Amino acid sequence: MSSLSYKDNPGETSTYGEDAFPPTASVFRSNDDNASTATSRRRKICCCLPRPKSRRGVWLLRAVFAFGLLLMAVIGVAVYLGLQSSSSTPRNVGPLITSEEMDRYLRQAVGANELENRDSYTSLAYRWMLQNPFSLQEFRMRVEDRVLQRYALACLYYATYRVNNDWLRYNQGLMDAQPQDIFPWTESQGWLVYANECDWYGITCNQFGYVTSLDLGSNDLTGEIPPQLQYLSHGLEFLNIEGNYAYNVHPHFLGKLTNLKYLYMKDSLFESDGIPLVFAALTNLEEFDCSHTMFHGPLREDIFENMAQLRYLEISGNQVNSTLPQSLISLPNLKYFYADNVGLTGNLEFLQDMSALVETWLDRNPTLTGTLPTILGPQLESLSLTRNNITSSIPDEWGSHSKLKHLWLYSNYLYGSIPHSFRKLSQLQTFAVEDNLFTGNVEHMCADLSIPDFQVDCEMDCSCCSCCGIEECTGERS
Repeated sequence: MSSLSYKDNPGETSTYGEDAFPPTASVFRSNDDNASTATSRRRKICCCLPRPKSRRGVWLLRAVFAFGLLLMAVIGVAVYLGLQSSSSTPRNVGPLITSEEMDRYLRQAVGANELENRDSYTSLAYRWMLQNPFSLQEFRMRVEDRVLQRYALACLYYATYRVNNDWLRYNQGLMDAQPQDIFPWTESQGWLVYANECDWYGITCNQFGYVTSLDLGSNDLTGEIPPQLQYLSHGLEFLNIEGNYAYNVHPHFLGKLTNLKYLYMKDSLFESDGIPLVFAALTNLEEFDCSHTMFHGPLREDIFENMAQLRYLEISGNQVNSTLPQSLISLPNLKYFYADNVGLTGNLEFLQDMSALVETWLDRNPTLTGTLPTILGPQLESLSLTRNNITSSIPDEWGSHSKLKHLWLYSNYLYGSIPHSFRKLSQLQTFAVEDNLFTGNVEHMCADLSIPDFQVDCEMDCSCCSCCGIEECTGERS
């Protein structure tokens, strides 16, 4: 983002996003052409009717005509209201909860201290709640759950909409910035405006009204993701908060969202000593991306012990400076694993024990040493081990892994020749081994394979390669 300063109206001030969303109204304009067309049609109908032979017939005709006009008017109003209801705030149905009831539920659940600090986002959310009652019959969910759900979402809005934080102050020069100087959410349709929170941007609910998905990725959230988000734990299965500017230290509250299946928080400002241990409670996770956050610290054994459903894991860009824990290596359903530039230590023997892997990229880990393992997982299609300190020849056994499609091994200390068994890798589309110590030629691969992306050192004989050498193939110097 080129600029971190934004003003809707110069001189306008607000705190935690109050009054940020004036209600919108649809504007309906008449169409003169359509009106004239309707008039001419009406005249045509009238002129073609038989002339009445009595005064009674005239009145009867007039009555029929008036009834037709009335019917058309009723239909027009119904269409108009239908358009209005689809483009503006949904209407409540049935009796509304009273502000006294909401106050009682909130005080019992979160305590008075959290609600009465008038300078806090929690107080702003509390006051919004009291001013915006909801229907008791709209959803089949417990009233207290609905109260906490709306409170959690209001807290999220007030805590992250045009709110400064330490990261913005010290890294973006917004030391004394006022709320109107902080950029707003990229998209905020419906938030705190529509009566039904399930119609707010980024929110999906189930048939009972519980929020199941919250997708606010790359939406310019600032401030801090509030711990009240844990009140969505009843139904929340999908959470995307990646690519934002909200700054959180030790986000332990995320460990309370135990129904989560998908958690995306890459490229965000979450800081902790490694992946927080409370994440071990997220035993339903299927996809987890915490890459390029500030989770710097060793990977703990306990975190992955009970994540048997996990099939996608990305931790790239976080300095773990440790070996992979056995609990991660043993995950039975892990198909996609990415750990680029994380400071992995040890050797690559763990690859032969990750039997479900389809794709893994472990690039730029200079403390990853040793030799290439003889055996790879039977499902492996894509492997990238570039810019490590691997000293090895390529095992001849790799030629029997018929599912291999992409293999990047450049910028290591690999030596010897390319095994003749590789001519059997009929699905191979990428083979990049430049900037190593290989000798000989790869004409045996040229004879039997057609590899679109084939990269070797310039010293090797290769009549079918797409480029040679690290500089030509990647644009970088070795």
